[in-house]
Amino acid sequence: MRTIEFLGELVLIAAIIRALVALGGGRLSNPALTRAGLLLASGIVGALGLMTAATLLKTIELRSWSAIGMFAVVLALRTLVKQALTAELESKQRQPSL
Repeated sequence: MRTIEFLGELVLIAAIIRALVALGGGRLSNPALTRAGLLLASGIVGALGLMTAATLLKTIELRSWSAIGMFAVVLALRTLVKQALTAELESKQRQPSL
């Protein structure tokens, strides 16, 4: 489980680096900002997928109703954020580039 969480963290760090490189290469132009935002959002979506998988594996260890409730809240929040970011990515990718 910890290994999967670590992989999620690495995916997020890689996305941040890619977004910063895109910003630096584009001299903060509007297309560079859009590209950096898309790179970062796709990295967050990937990291959330791995973190959600790790959270699901933790269900094996849940022993109380309060732990199960907390798990359900965390899973729901991660799922909502992932869906929102995915929808945003799809809408941005459908827009013609400037």
